[in-house]
Order: sequence, then C-alpha cells, then structure tokens
Amino acid sequence: MQKEHLTSIRLDNFKRFDALEIENISQFNLILGDNNVGKTSLLEALLFNKNLNVLCENLLTALSYKNFGGPAIRYENIKYFIRDIEENTSNVLFKFDYFAQTSENYQLTIDSSNVSLHCITGLLNEKKDQNVSPSKEFHVAGFNSIPYIPFYKGHDFDLVNLYSNHIQKNRERKEQLISALRTIAPDLDNIEISLPAGKPILVISQKHSNSVLPLAIFGDGALKLFRFFIEIIVFRNTRLMIDEIDTGIHYSRFTEFWGILLQTAIENNVQLFMTTHNKECIQYFDKAIRQLGCESDARAITLVENPKEHDVKAFTYTFDQLNHALEVGNEIRGGY
Repeated sequence: MQKEHLTSIRLDNFKRFDALEIENISQFNLILGDNNVGKTSLLEALLFNKNLNVLCENLLTALSYKNFGGPAIRYENIKYFIRDIEENTSNVLFKFDYFAQTSENYQLTIDSSNVSLHCITGLLNEKKDQNVSPSKEFHVAGFNSIPYIPFYKGHDFDLVNLYSNHIQKNRERKEQLISALRTIAPDLDNIEISLPAGKPILVISQKHSNSVLPLAIFGDGALKLFRFFIEIIVFRNTRLMIDEIDTGIHYSRFTEFWGILLQTAIENNVQLFMTTHNKECIQYFDKAIRQLGCESDARAITLVENPKEHDVKAFTYTFDQLNHALEVGNEIRGGY
C-alpha cells in the first residue's frame, strides 16, 4: 500500500447510495454484488478529485461513455450523479481516508447558478470553495483519459493517444508494456503507431515476421488486456477502476492474466478497484494473489441491497475470508 491509496470511503447521496461506507480497503479490491446494486456507481464515485474542474471532467467523461449528450456536455449534468435531487440545492458528500493516515471530506453542491466543491476537513492549506457555472460546457474528445475503464471500452482513439503521450517515448515504460503483453502474445516484438489513410492506429510487429499487424485484429480480449496494462502504467501512484474486468477474457487465460495484471499494478503502485460477476474470475484472482504472496493486499467487497429499506451496504472480506468462502462454497457475489 502507498500513501496515496484509499483505506476507507463514505458516500452520501451519490447515485445508487443514500449513505455507503466501505472500510478495510486495500490495494487489490474486487467489487461484487447483484445487478443494479451500484458496482459501477462505486467506480464512478472513485473518480473524485479535489480539483473541481478535474472532478467534473472525470464524471462528464464517464457520462459520455454511455453516449450521453453530444460533443459538449454542460456541467449542470453532474446532477445525474446525485441520488436525491432537491428543487433548489443538491449535495453529495465524499469522505476518503488514506494509507498515509490523512482524511479528506468534501461536499459537492449543485444549484441553478453554481456547481461548487467545499473542503469540510483535510490538510489543504487553501480551503476556499471552488466554483464553476453549471452552464459551462465540457468538450468531450476521443483523447480524454480518466482512471476508469468501462466494460465496453476497446480500441478507441484515446488508446492511441495514451500510448503516444505516455509510453512510446519512454523506453522503460515501453519495455514494461511489451513484457506484460507477451503473456498473451509470446512473439510480440514491438508496438508502433501507423497512419493508414491518415488515421493513427496501433500496430504490432512479431518475431520471425517482416510484416506488422493492426492491434485491433487480435480480438477484444487482447485489446482489453492492452488497455488494462497501458492504463496501469499511465495512472501509476494512484488508483484505477475497471468495470467487469473478466469480460472478453477466456477462463483458460485467467491465471496468466491475473498474475501479470497484479504484478504490473505492484510495480506501478496502482490501487485497483475491479467489478466482476464471474466465479471463475474470482477463483483465479484468489490463486494469483497466493502465488504472488500478497494476501494482505487483497480484498473482496460485496454490495448488498436491503430488500425492505432498499439501501445498499458494503461487506469487506479479507483474503483469508475470501479464500475460506471459496473453499466451503459460500456465495459472496450478493443477490438473494
């Protein structure tokens, strides 16, 4: 765990959650739960940033992933992340505790004339409210990069941009990425950017071949792995959220996949929050954690809805508790 990593969070009035508390968070966190219980909402809440403009751009980019709006989204649309919208003023509370034993407590407020972020507690020297007009527009572009990977994100233009800006000219990072990708493409020799018809694409050269191949032809699974690895490297020393991490990954690849993914996160000091429904994915996560010897850094967090009150609670399992549940066949994925 690094000082930038979260150890607990509280969310009030954010999307699915009236009041959600999660404690005993560690570096590798599997988020489990039934459909529509708020797993994706939790990942979106973790896009929080104490800079108001960055926070708004993160959330609005997440909205754009759902084909919301057009090329420009007004800041007032932050309201779609609020559970209970009041007629005049609506608030969301974020409270984060960090491994460095610091805390941050913020209130995001939206009304007809203002979007503001107020620091309630923390170690900031400057605690003035940050404000922005709700009519301000955020121009969505294909190269917007946020530490959140939705389950359907594949070979978009932002992937080329990420590689160009953060990997291509850094020899150490490039070698690290190629080494990680060799788990699924053993003959991989190099990754470059090509411009067929003037449009940049990623291409791969392989050992014992004089030709290059577009990355996109390697299939959705390879594309997802490429994105996972590249974004872990890009967002080093912070956190990365991945929705439905198992999608597109064949079960026979889970052992290699988890091993290299977790190792890459360790090398880059990245805290991972990952959702899944897949029992095999959970079992191979358990196996990879044991092989890496990082049991103290693994958690499973199950979101459960109270069928009477319809509020959502979080239950955190240590690695030993997760391992025991898997061994005896206890269901930890939520649902009724």
